[in-house]
Amino acid sequence: MKKILAYTAFLISLLWLCPGFISAQDVNPVKDADRFFPDFQADADMRAATPDRDYKNSGIQYGGWLTPVMIDQRNSDTSLTSSLTTAKVWAKSYIWDNNYVYVRLKDSFLWIAGQEGYSLDDTDNVFDLDVAFISMSFAGQSLRLSAGRKFYLLGSGLLFNGRGDGLEFQYVSSLASVKLFGAYTGLLAKDSNPYGLSDKDISDGAKRLFAGGTIERGINNQTLYLLGLAQVDNGDEDSGQKSRYQSQYFGLGIKGVAFKEMFYYAEAVYETGVSYLSGTDEESDIRAGAAIAGVDYYLDMALNPALIFQYAYGSGDSGRSDYRDPTGNTSGNDTGFISFGTFVGGYALKPVLANLHIVRAGFSFTPMSWSERLYLKRMTLIMKYTLYLKDKKDSAINYGEALLEERLVGHGADLALRWKIFYDLSAFVNYAVFIPGDAYDSSENNRHFTMLGLNLSF
Repeated sequence: MKKILAYTAFLISLLWLCPGFISAQDVNPVKDADRFFPDFQADADMRAATPDRDYKNSGIQYGGWLTPVMIDQRNSDTSLTSSLTTAKVWAKSYIWDNNYVYVRLKDSFLWIAGQEGYSLDDTDNVFDLDVAFISMSFAGQSLRLSAGRKFYLLGSGLLFNGRGDGLEFQYVSSLASVKLFGAYTGLLAKDSNPYGLSDKDISDGAKRLFAGGTIERGINNQTLYLLGLAQVDNGDEDSGQKSRYQSQYFGLGIKGVAFKEMFYYAEAVYETGVSYLSGTDEESDIRAGAAIAGVDYYLDMALNPALIFQYAYGSGDSGRSDYRDPTGNTSGNDTGFISFGTFVGGYALKPVLANLHIVRAGFSFTPMSWSERLYLKRMTLIMKYTLYLKDKKDSAINYGEALLEERLVGHGADLALRWKIFYDLSAFVNYAVFIPGDAYDSSENNRHFTMLGLNLSF
């Protein structure tokens, strides 16, 4: 049940980040053209395109959107069909040029339409202050300060991506660009807080403090950057049971355009810190790592095809059975990688990026790009194949599955349709299947995932 609820929360957060048309054809996936709907970069297929609005640096703007979604997950033993409807309204007011206040409210309603093998409530409704911050610029816009509840993104999003309450400082010069932020996540609504690891985190809200930043330098069409992040766990602990997970991260990355049609990115991080061995008060040193890389190659030909190559890695631990449990390590150093936020590595398996090598290849194209009708031209089809391999073959993956001592976790296929019908109406469909490999018992069945929905903005 916990896994289903955790993935539902992931879907809610993903849809919150995609207010408009979601496309694989945006040739600059790391741009942040829309400051109040930042691009989510953990999966290039699901980034949000810039809304078709022309904001001015004066006055008050307002709007909203409604996103109803149907989700179906099943194998031969279990099934879950649900409906998730997210509504948001926002307002933005300029105080003076390039200084503004932005507020966004949200309400999400989850309805379980049918289930087999799960014990879940039929409905759940969450109302929350989604975003509320002030943004101010100084020194000819080279310095920007934001304060309040907003979306924070560190590097590619591999380590940290999501909402929090805090401060963000950005400085841009001819030599380098610096971004520093601090955010607290304990004030977010418990039902939509994606940072919880333990049962205590989930029930009380993840009381975590994050502080980090990047320094980057652009060279022609390439950008090199260094990053750092510290996470302080202030969560409540059960009497006589140490469970706080304190971690620090250091990394480097590169992104850019190799030539006109090819965009690439790569990031590697090292994790250190302290956790506690399962069921004890004995400290364990964290020694973990992760990496992500990808290439999007756009072909200048009919149907606008693009080739997609992606790789992701999260280190494993032979003594771990659960890669989202802060006390999941049973002996020695804790080498299981743990990050904060969301990671998209295939909808059917829904992998946690730990004890895994994930290799993905696919393509996208616009099948009606030849049409004279604009609403038909804006249709994109995306297809991906994924290979999942263990890092430590004698350890599990996710929350405790694929227990056999074999390297092959399995294969996945993801198919998606993104269709911007009008400027204020878009549709999306996802289908995914996961085929278990040698690391699963022979009784394990294929998993199927289907999602379809609409996005209406106003």
